Amino acid sequence: MSYVESPVETFKKFTLTPGWQNASHEELAHDFFSISNETNLGWDQYVYEERNGRLFDPVRKRTVAGTANGDVVEEDTVRQLEEWFLTHDAGVAVWISPRSKIRFYPEEKLALHRIAYKMDGQKVLLCTSHQFKAHFKNPEEIRRFVFTEDDKEESVFEIIDWLKKVSEKKVETEAKNPDKRKAEAEFYAHQYISGASIDQIIYHMTQTGFLGQNPVGCGGSTLSTSSLSYTETLIRSIGNEDQYGSLEFSCPKCGATNIRPFGRLISNCKHCGGDVRC
Repeated sequence: MSYVESPVETFKKFTLTPGWQNASHEELAHDFFSISNETNLGWDQYVYEERNGRLFDPVRKRTVAGTANGDVVEEDTVRQLEEWFLTHDAGVAVWISPRSKIRFYPEEKLALHRIAYKMDGQKVLLCTSHQFKAHFKNPEEIRRFVFTEDDKEESVFEIIDWLKKVSEKKVETEAKNPDKRKAEAEFYAHQYISGASIDQIIYHMTQTGFLGQNPVGCGGSTLSTSSLSYTETLIRSIGNEDQYGSLEFSCPKCGATNIRPFGRLISNCKHCGGDVRC
């Protein structure tokens, strides 16, 4: 049986790396939040932007391309994702990374991406990833491609339903207390920068459940679902308005609540089909 590093071992190892020792408070809080989500089998959430014609990571202040640590296949999929993002106004993209001892991925990971727009009109890529456990006949073939779909909630539901069916582990269908977890990540980042004991930080993380039991995929990489839609999950993370106003509204005909995609208007109620255009 192969050895799988525990979350405590992984976290302690990262505290000794220059990447964390020289990181800003924002970068550390981002990574701590990511690790908490992964070790608790939650959806890890992050956002990329378009900047100077490139896909850009606003937290680490660098382009996304060129960060695959020499993995030629992974770098190529990043380039595929970037090209798709830059040449489409809307859409959903999926990438699956199989487990790998060489790349230090203890389990499979699905990354789900969706094009959206901020209130000021800036184009962004909303991202979420979730670890799972499955067995593929040709895992290396799967990870070579980014799969794309039209921007439809049905496409997202199909992806999540597929993930729940193939995974041997539970797949969460909603973000659990993301604001609380982000606040805890901010607190632990402050403690780390202030020179607090690493063992004490880890002890507190494990006692509160911030650091879970699931192994970390790639160590601080860095946003759906049957009970909550992908858009609903994103609303919890980055707000409930865009350049057109509120994302959530009631149908004037049937009174049911509708939630539209970020950066897009809808013409008909998703429940009764009634006209909801102003």
